[in-house]
Amino acid sequence: MALDRAAWCRSVRNSLVRSLAFYLRREGSRLGYLSLRGARLNLPQGLEVLEAVAAAQQHIHLGRRPGITHLNLEDFFSQPLAVFVSPAFPQVMNRFQGLCTLTLNYSCLSDELLAALSAACRSLGGGGSLQTFTVRCHIHEPHIQVVWGDAWFHLAQHCPDLRVQITVERILDVDKLGRILLREIPLRLLSLTSCYFSEQDWSAKPALTSLVPCYRSCLQKLTLDLNNSHESVDEELLEVVLLCSRLVYLKVWAFLDISFLDRLLQKRLEKKIILRTIKVRIYTNKYETQDEDGQLEEVYSRYRQLINSELHYLAISYPML
Repeated sequence: MALDRAAWCRSVRNSLVRSLAFYLRREGSRLGYLSLRGARLNLPQGLEVLEAVAAAQQHIHLGRRPGITHLNLEDFFSQPLAVFVSPAFPQVMNRFQGLCTLTLNYSCLSDELLAALSAACRSLGGGGSLQTFTVRCHIHEPHIQVVWGDAWFHLAQHCPDLRVQITVERILDVDKLGRILLREIPLRLLSLTSCYFSEQDWSAKPALTSLVPCYRSCLQKLTLDLNNSHESVDEELLEVVLLCSRLVYLKVWAFLDISFLDRLLQKRLEKKIILRTIKVRIYTNKYETQDEDGQLEEVYSRYRQLINSELHYLAISYPML
């Protein structure tokens, strides 16, 4: 809906939110899956809608049934909002008992929210229900809050099947990344992208050498989109793949030497890694990519049997000018 756009006049926006809240309060008890992605509400409006859904779910929870199990709140709040400062948001999220899948923005994340989710997932008895927790963080969203590793640890302890998926866009500073990517997170999927942003004093190496290896025992999927024209990350990236013993999916768009792909496939042939999906876009500073395309074809020919029998594989060259 993108209700933060100027095209929506205030009266129509308010009327729509009231109608949506009224409908969800009446019919929300029937829902098992709810996606409010992209609504971009302000804080009072967003809380009003969530309160309506939570209220509709209460009698379901009294019957010890889970109610909504899948909730998508990505971009539910308007992008500039620091939702993490609101005590009301964790309180209303605590009322969603039995969630299995939750998606939201990092600007909503706080110690209080993680504690509320932990309590809500335990309330139906037995182990915590939350299994997939997806968090998206963009440079234009507030991401200055401090979230302690203990909060993540306790959530993972109470929800033993929890797997976290984090997407970080255009946040390149390693100190800022370090505050987001805490080692206590049971991280299954990580996506880091620079979105074609290039800065000569920025380096991807600290993230590859000091942050990603923290998840060597749990990371299964890694996606990188790096405009690293000023530095080579071939060695660091190969080392990450070797370290992460459960990594089965690798998608990399970056300035790489084609020999990196050759070495990666050789490691896979030798069963030193367990990758099942390899998707590589090799950036180049040249308009014409015939030489690179020819080398990629040679690599494919050398590992044809492995690729055709055991891998989902894609490798292309791409001019980045």
